Amino acid sequence: MKKLKITILGLLLCSGSLYAQSTLNASGGGGTIGSNSFDYSIGEMTLVSTETSTAIVITQGLLQPEEKFATSTEDIIISQDQLSIYPNPTAAILNLQPQFTTGGQMQLLLIDATGKTLIRKECVLTSGTEKQQIDISGFSVGNYLLNVHFTNNKTTSRNTYKIQKNN
Repeated sequence: MKKLKITILGLLLCSGSLYAQSTLNASGGGGTIGSNSFDYSIGEMTLVSTETSTAIVITQGLLQPEEKFATSTEDIIISQDQLSIYPNPTAAILNLQPQFTTGGQMQLLLIDATGKTLIRKECVLTSGTEKQQIDISGFSVGNYLLNVHFTNNKTTSRNTYKIQKNN
C-alpha cells in the first residue's frame, strides 16, 4: 500500500510538467496602421486577460515589444547642487531649497515604511529656486522616503531621499 501511494504521488508530481503552459508559434508578423504599431502570432497560448479603456485595448500574451517599438526616457537624477534638504533629521519642518536653472513643476511625495503616501505636494517654481517646506511633526519617529520629481518644459528629473523624523 505504501509503494502504491508513493507511485501515485510520483505520477502526480511528474504529470504537472506535462500540462505546463507552452507555445509554438507557427507564424506571426506585425505592421503599422497610422501611427499605431502592432505585432501578432499564430499559435500563441490561449487568452489570459484583456484590459480596455476608451482609446486602447491591451491583451496579455507572449509577444514582447522589439527595441524599435519600445520607447524610453533617460533617467535624470536631481544632484546635490540642485536640491538641498535640511535639517535632516528633523522633528517638525523639513526645508527644501531648489537651485534649478529654470522654472518648472516640482512634485513631492513623502512615503512611510509600508509604502503609504503620507504627503503629496505639487509646487510651481517660477524661477526654479523657491524654497518649499514640509511639516512632518504629526508623524511618528522613524524613517521616511521623499520622492522628488522636477519637470520643466524639456526634461523630468527625479531623486529619492531618506528622511529621518526624530523627537
